[in-house]
Amino acid sequence: MEEIFRCAAESTWPTYDPAIVDNLSLARSDLPHELLQLDEKGSWDPFLFREGVRVLQSFSLVQRDVSGGTYSVHPLVHSWARERMSNLEQEKKCRSANALLTCSINFQFDRHHREFRRKLTPHISAYRERSAGAKVPKLCNYDECMSYQLVFLENGYLKEAEELGAQATEVGKRILGLEHPDTLRGMANLASTYRHQGRLEEAEELGVQVTEARKRILGLEHPGTLTSMGNVASTYRSQGRLREAEGLEVQVVEARKRILGLEHPDTLTSMGKLASVYIGQGCLGEAERLGVHVFEMMEKVLGADNPKTLRSMGDLAYTWKLQGRDEEAIDLMAKKAKLSRERLGPDHPLTMNAAQILCKWRTPQKAATSQPP
Repeated sequence: MEEIFRCAAESTWPTYDPAIVDNLSLARSDLPHELLQLDEKGSWDPFLFREGVRVLQSFSLVQRDVSGGTYSVHPLVHSWARERMSNLEQEKKCRSANALLTCSINFQFDRHHREFRRKLTPHISAYRERSAGAKVPKLCNYDECMSYQLVFLENGYLKEAEELGAQATEVGKRILGLEHPDTLRGMANLASTYRHQGRLEEAEELGVQVTEARKRILGLEHPGTLTSMGNVASTYRSQGRLREAEGLEVQVVEARKRILGLEHPDTLTSMGKLASVYIGQGCLGEAERLGVHVFEMMEKVLGADNPKTLRSMGDLAYTWKLQGRDEEAIDLMAKKAKLSRERLGPDHPLTMNAAQILCKWRTPQKAATSQPP
């Protein structure tokens, strides 16, 4: 994707001196700077990149898809190119690809950047597979681990997220210190990974540690602190500690309403989590009221097929199922499964989860044992 090159180029603005490299990362020193041209305002200048692609296309070495947004190289061309490179040259090219991917990732969480990171997932996976085949040393630089961990965690690849998160946390503690914001961010992501894996005691321990540090350093209403509190609340909910979970979630929801507004995606996410606590407490009317609001606002703000919207759709369907509104629940879960398959693919965890639940709900004798999405 050209967008990978554009984002990597813009990450080097305003200046980049290859002689000065941050002690946490060598990624930028491996960038193909001759292809990453910016104008005087720091905006992407695509001329050299597109001219290079045009030359490759003239020899049928690269193909462009009909949308014009992505390029592909035939596997035979890949093999032919690799066979003509020494091991040292292969390592250099792998490092360059790694640098492009790493530097194209930022930690902004609006719809556009989340979608970009979703599209990066197969590219990162392919890089890791190819580099392993070329016997390139595994990742060890901090920003690479942090960036790839974020992509894998957001998109449901928990084993990869855990591996990278553990590396990032170890490096951050050693070089930056235990309470540096970047170290805490890595620890928070690792705690989230543990929670999704069902390793709840480890998730709680790490999450509480991050929350207390952020309260002390950043303040009670800092976005990072509120995120950590919400994550700990989710861990408590998974542990069945519903009263503690409710107390934390209410704090987070009220703070985000006041700071971000009622329709901000982060506020809506917190409201959705609070609705899940109400489900656990058996307060289905309150859960439905919140769930309908969250789903409708997510659909309005983010779009019907956004992963956050799809999750809220599944949560509402589950609430309706508990209320005995089987037909409505099945219809909504079927919609989630269809949109998830079209947007994220058949093998994505959200798609597979929706399909499994739908199968149970459509089989009367198994319906009682179905689990929430």
